[in-house]
Amino acid sequence: MVKTITATICKDTLPPRYYSVIPGKDVNEDYYKHFYSQLNYNQKLYRIILQRSTQKVLKLAQWSRVDLCLVNEMGLPSCQNISADIQVQLSCKLLTRRNDSFVEDARYQVDTQPLQDDEWGYNDQQSPLANTIGFNQSNRGGLQFRIRPSAQDKLDPRSHNIYLYIYHAERDPASKVLPLVIGPLVINEHKGDSEPFSVPSMWSDVVSKNLAVQPAAAATTLTSVNEGFWDQKQETNRSYRAYPFRCGQEEHYVLLEENWRSGMPGKIWDGALVITDIFAKRLVKDPLFLDNVHIMDLSAGLGCFGVAISFIYQNLRRHNSAISCGTPPTVTLTDLQEALPLIRRNYQLNTSPANILDQNQQPSPATNQSHPFVSITPLRWGIQSDSQKITAWKPIDYIIASDVLYDPSKASSLLQTLIHLSSPGVTTVYLVYKKRALKREEEEAFFLGCSQHFDLSVMPEYPNGTGLCRDMSSVDGSTWLGCDVENSPNHIQTSQFGVVVYLMKRR
Repeated sequence: MVKTITATICKDTLPPRYYSVIPGKDVNEDYYKHFYSQLNYNQKLYRIILQRSTQKVLKLAQWSRVDLCLVNEMGLPSCQNISADIQVQLSCKLLTRRNDSFVEDARYQVDTQPLQDDEWGYNDQQSPLANTIGFNQSNRGGLQFRIRPSAQDKLDPRSHNIYLYIYHAERDPASKVLPLVIGPLVINEHKGDSEPFSVPSMWSDVVSKNLAVQPAAAATTLTSVNEGFWDQKQETNRSYRAYPFRCGQEEHYVLLEENWRSGMPGKIWDGALVITDIFAKRLVKDPLFLDNVHIMDLSAGLGCFGVAISFIYQNLRRHNSAISCGTPPTVTLTDLQEALPLIRRNYQLNTSPANILDQNQQPSPATNQSHPFVSITPLRWGIQSDSQKITAWKPIDYIIASDVLYDPSKASSLLQTLIHLSSPGVTTVYLVYKKRALKREEEEAFFLGCSQHFDLSVMPEYPNGTGLCRDMSSVDGSTWLGCDVENSPNHIQTSQFGVVVYLMKRR
């Protein structure tokens, strides 16, 4: 006997306004119960990070070693520890500072070779890394590199500060590997091929037979121990992410320093990569669309969105006389007090002289109009007085709230802050959300609260004449990856990082 179960639907009851835009339930969601699996859930982008410090002072034509890891935004490899069929071939180029801008350094070229096993590791000719410049069947890998002059012209005898940009050589968007920048590195113009190394005597017997620099294709033992290798003052673990954009005839870069030891504020999360790319692409196409607006980066972390947009606007303005008469935007970056030093450092890294206002200053048209008015100020969620100090300058047009919805205990304070900062009929909040650990009922409670004060929708996929759109035929954050998405056969199938962009217009 078959039992039939029926359900009665009340047809005169309309769904709440937030119903159509809350995140849908993933069919695989219930599978991810284990704590480690939850951290890896919805993780589709991997980052190259330093495994250990690397040599800071370099000599021309001498090999140096860089040990790397491949992890997600949580700092973890995939649940499968990077499956055996994964191979990431890396390449390098140099960046340098020129005229308040980072550009590719054409004075030098970079050679790379696979990591060479040293006396403290195995020396297995069948090692997965033996013929791989990058990663092979593991989330641990790396490369060796050396720098040579590009031309025979006499170089400046002074030392040069440069940055090593490490990226996926094949530029395939299906790989979704975020490049890494390390530096500043210092080039000593003296060639190091034949100079003796200075190492403690206790290691002399171990390394004496391996001091000669080998050809790139032939070396299989230690070739990368540099003078001062054991001196921590000559090592660096400073790492950055780079956002490239074209300005004039040249490609420029915004550098953003990360500090993973600082926890959540010390890294760029996936949502920040996506929303920065959306705004930056629109800004490059239409440099006037942010003129005279007040845009705020809420809980900015290391300042990814605000710093990148400010610097891109500044450079576009410098190279385009057609927009030089406009009124620059006001950009406010906020976070807790302890997170502000890293934001300031990133802003000053890219902009000189820094045009930073503190919370007691108001932007004035008399201030240097070739730069956006940038304010870096503390903001505590739920504290209305903090919000009032910011809105007292000027009503906020756009609030970028990226990767802020992750803790149910703070959701109420977050909503109160969005209400305090926004002005009815003026403010649009771009809430950039990636499902990580919140339960569905917690998501519903937050969006239900938002619907009491905001009109909610998902950012449109195609231009509709009303504002920004998200090109779903493109790879999320493709500019960060350095991908040529237009020529990629996989760009439609590999587009998402699991990030949703919500538009919340204050009523």
